[in-house]
Amino acid sequence: MTMNVAVCGLGWWGKQIVNSLAKTDKVKVVAAFDPAPPADAIALAKEKGFKIESTYEALLKDKTIAGLILTTPNAFHEQQTVDGFAAGKAVFCEKPLTMTGAGAARMVAAAEKAGKILGIGHERRYEPAFEELFKIVADGRIGRLLSIEANVSHNQFQALPNDNWRKDPKMSPAGLYTGTGIHMTDIFCALAGTPVEVRAETDTLVFDKPMEDYARVKVLFKSGVHAMFSCLSCTPFYGRFTAFGEKGWVEIISEANVDWNRPTHLIVSTAPAERTMTTSTFKAEDTVTANVVAWAEANQGRGTYRFTPAHLVDNTRIFESLVQSAAKGGTPIKL
Repeated sequence: MTMNVAVCGLGWWGKQIVNSLAKTDKVKVVAAFDPAPPADAIALAKEKGFKIESTYEALLKDKTIAGLILTTPNAFHEQQTVDGFAAGKAVFCEKPLTMTGAGAARMVAAAEKAGKILGIGHERRYEPAFEELFKIVADGRIGRLLSIEANVSHNQFQALPNDNWRKDPKMSPAGLYTGTGIHMTDIFCALAGTPVEVRAETDTLVFDKPMEDYARVKVLFKSGVHAMFSCLSCTPFYGRFTAFGEKGWVEIISEANVDWNRPTHLIVSTAPAERTMTTSTFKAEDTVTANVVAWAEANQGRGTYRFTPAHLVDNTRIFESLVQSAAKGGTPIKL
């Protein structure tokens, strides 16, 4: 059964989603919303055969649309999601879900009231290497999970004009965190459980203030797991995720951002001086489509969606708390 959807926001990532979904017959883009669509978005609409509306309300009233995919600026997500569910639509929201934990709870509550499932743009959980990492941790191969470290940095946003919302600390605080780090803290939550404390520091090393291009975040979980994430917005792509257990460790190394179609590598060590390339190289997969299709099918009563409401709220609480901690010079924030 095909779900008809509308993509809200036709910037870089909105166009990426349109192109990804063109590869499947399970989700069809029939409309989009953008108050000022760029020329290449208009050309894309003609090529793919969907209409562009100038108001969000037009999509809410369109009964041929079953789902909404939000790729709008971060500060708009909460109200657009609540309005979408109130109009009877299923909603898939790009990350970050919203700016506060309380806002995320309202979005989850709106989904539950509408009898729908809220989707989230954390496609990294669908990467084969991360799926394998989850299995290795779950089956106890590295023993009890103790610590997690991750760094995902890139300089792709340097070419954007300084007034772009992705460089606005009010829209996208903590440098590259909302672009890459929030994917990692989502995986932290899925592996380690409920977060209880966050401390963070941010800085401007290359960009012009008030823009930030450095962030380091430490999260303590109720399970006792310690996790650390860092990122830079001013260096070529670097991606690493390592989970440490009492009997070994497992590491993922990414060659490039998800839209570059480069492979990832997974390494496991369970003894001194021994390292195994487990299924050494994972070819790039269209995880964006996999995530959206899973959300669509779950809303149609076919299959389950791997993100729980607790994951969505907890990760947003980490986001809110790290902004507060950084503003206070790294003061720990209790959740």
